[in-house]
Amino acid sequence: MKTILVYILNATPEVNFYGWDVVKFWCRQVLDRFFTYSWQVRTAYAIVVLCVISVLSLSFIFSGYIRKRRKKDDAYKKCKDRYIGPFRTILKTDYHLPTSSIEKICDCHIEDFAEFEGGIYAKLLCEIRNELSDVISLPNIQLLAELTGVRSWIENNLHKKNDIEISLELVVTMPIMISEGQLANYANYYDPLTKNLARQALYICNDNEPFRYLEEDLEEIPRQYRYMSLHRMFGWLYHNQKQMPSFMVLAEKVNNEKSASFMIEEIAYWGRESEKQSVNKFFYSNKIACRVAAIKVVAMLGKTIWEDALVESYQKQPEEVQMQILETITALKSGKQAGFLEKCYISAPSKTLAEQALRCLFNYNAEGKEKFEKLSQTPMSERDRNILEQIRSLANLEEKRKQREKELSCSIS
Repeated sequence: MKTILVYILNATPEVNFYGWDVVKFWCRQVLDRFFTYSWQVRTAYAIVVLCVISVLSLSFIFSGYIRKRRKKDDAYKKCKDRYIGPFRTILKTDYHLPTSSIEKICDCHIEDFAEFEGGIYAKLLCEIRNELSDVISLPNIQLLAELTGVRSWIENNLHKKNDIEISLELVVTMPIMISEGQLANYANYYDPLTKNLARQALYICNDNEPFRYLEEDLEEIPRQYRYMSLHRMFGWLYHNQKQMPSFMVLAEKVNNEKSASFMIEEIAYWGRESEKQSVNKFFYSNKIACRVAAIKVVAMLGKTIWEDALVESYQKQPEEVQMQILETITALKSGKQAGFLEKCYISAPSKTLAEQALRCLFNYNAEGKEKFEKLSQTPMSERDRNILEQIRSLANLEEKRKQREKELSCSIS
């Protein structure tokens, strides 16, 4: 018994831990202490621990994002300093350049473009494109996008569904020709903006049946920027001798009056000669907006051959169309309709129409101004007198403004 007691007293109380045993030991220590507290303390302790873990995680994520963003910004700055001048020169050139000329302007080989990723070049090309927004078509942007990898970057994004809207906007705004197969997946996308961008991209990239969805798109009630985008796209197709839509056929088919009138106005810019010669068929259209658009096109085209038809139809049209007829006749300035404008003022049933007729009479020609002054000397209502004085005052202000601009231009030169 004495021997056993001596052995127990001489035994060491140490325990050796190896590997994961150390982690398990400390976890057990923490848990044992944790569960000895009341539930209120345990809950507060758990919340504090979760908050600390969340803050540390978010700090790690944000710091990684910031480092990645700074790295991209530095790469873009370096790329911009190196290539913005040569790229601007290439894009301003109004004829197609060969690859050798692009290498010479950039003072590098094609392989050197691999220094930066396609997204960096896409941002740089987009910046230059915005500077040259008044130019509808840039002949060398397609080749430059292919050499710098922008086209491959866009197609890869669409394939992997990364940055879909940004990629489609680049295709539409530059524009850049890419694979039709990458766009077909988004032509009926659930998101309306993505769907519309993909369809506009198809109008650009599809050579077989580009306007498959155009009638459907026009039937919707698009915002104004959609019409602006379509107008620019039609201009690009026209300048690149691509297939154009039949504006007149679509104007007849589409039930949306605003879209139909938009297509009629596009005839003046990009329509075929046969469509320009047939625009008068919309003078008595069932859609009032189409009548107004067709008469506006007459002024834009300067077609004086339809002036007599407009004068004849004046009394048969609603006031909205009559206003446009007066503007169109004033814009044509054939010199034959001063008497007609005077009669329109005398017989005008409303203040708006009377004011429009007087303004058109004053701006028509010398005979119109003479008739305007004669009318000012005749007895008239206070309303008409005020209208007349307003027109004269505005004309004087416009004349002074032009004289001032002329003096400034002479002083600068």
